[in-house]
Amino acid sequence: MSSKIKDGLFMGDVDAAQDSEFLQLNGIVHIINCVPRQVPNLFQQSLGLSYTPCDLDEVLRRPLFDLKNREFMGLVKLIDRSLEKTESVLVHSLHGLNRSPSLMIGYLMVKYCWGVDKAYDFIVTKRADIKLDESYAEQLCSLESQLQKTYPDRATEQQIFEWNPASVDPMTDELVLVHTFLNTTSKSNGNVTNRNPKKKQSTRANRWITWIDQSTERVLWDTYLLRGFVHTRCWL
Repeated sequence: MSSKIKDGLFMGDVDAAQDSEFLQLNGIVHIINCVPRQVPNLFQQSLGLSYTPCDLDEVLRRPLFDLKNREFMGLVKLIDRSLEKTESVLVHSLHGLNRSPSLMIGYLMVKYCWGVDKAYDFIVTKRADIKLDESYAEQLCSLESQLQKTYPDRATEQQIFEWNPASVDPMTDELVLVHTFLNTTSKSNGNVTNRNPKKKQSTRANRWITWIDQSTERVLWDTYLLRGFVHTRCWL
């Protein structure tokens, strides 16, 4: 299964990575393989595809989503360089539910200075059944805070949290993504031109708690909410 995130950028599972017809039809030149120990680089020779490994387990046990992490920022630059040359990219994991969506969320956050909740909402419109592990969610939360501290002029509250076309540079592809999201969500939720998380604090908080850990045996302790977003978590 594959999902088109935006022009030239795809997210998928092992089936997408091993579908030569899909790869050729969509002009995919570069593949970021999140499970290189489990899935071989099948078309490196026959189709001349470029493979970049990003070896990730279902539980993230090493630092990754950080502006100072060379591996993560290298992947962001690889995607951007490829798209600038109109070379399509596929980011895939085993099932396409945790590792590749997490990497896509991190990419969107850095590329557009989106908050993690905003990037997550966008990816869900592309594949609704993603299930991020708590370990990935934790690091993506930290990445959002880092973006706000590192780029305060760009990572404003409006940019981090809201879907407002008027605040987007019309010369960038971000405007296309914003309109795509608004058009998709408006079909089921009505008018969502300005989705201010402050107005949906309890709903979004509950969703995040469910998203981060499906277990009913663990207790959430010492949590504070900011605009409906769970930032600090201690588990007992």
